Amino acid sequence: MPQKKKQVMRFNDKELITIKGVFAENDDLLKAMRKVFYQIPLDAVDLSRLEITFKNKPELHKVMRKCFLPEISADVPFQQQIDLWMTISLKDMIVSEASAHLDSIQIWIDYMEQQLEVLKSGFKKVQKIDFKELSDIRKDIPTEKFAKMLARNTIVNHVEQQLNQLLILAGMKAETPEETVERLQKDSNK
Repeated sequence: MPQKKKQVMRFNDKELITIKGVFAENDDLLKAMRKVFYQIPLDAVDLSRLEITFKNKPELHKVMRKCFLPEISADVPFQQQIDLWMTISLKDMIVSEASAHLDSIQIWIDYMEQQLEVLKSGFKKVQKIDFKELSDIRKDIPTEKFAKMLARNTIVNHVEQQLNQLLILAGMKAETPEETVERLQKDSNK
């Protein structure tokens, strides 16, 4: 009986094939997705590109969720467990400081959920959280200012990291998923 290959990445071979098939050598799609995550208006070309890519693609939506809104799962390799709540250490914070951080994470999670729904729903507006309003802090009390600005900056950083991850995982069209994993392992050993 052939031995099952051990998964060494958060994304399995099937998910890598999906990522490669959609994103390999497709920077324009990633830039269009960036517009969605920052609520930048889409032109007709971007809208068409995104609709063709995301419409009725449940496997792609699962991969996007795993990438942009990871959740605790039994199926990931050891030491690769992550969700967005784990991104800050609360142990050395006082309660009021921790509370503002937790508020910012809740905004971040809600925002990621919202924008993933935009991709999934065919770009219907489901905008409860306006990205630009996160940096409009003139009327907020200090803890709200902090939570909104931290959420905004974290969203930008997270989106950029995840788009870059998709770019790296997708690699080149000619590369097989096995070659992608091998390349990534070699790069991480440098």
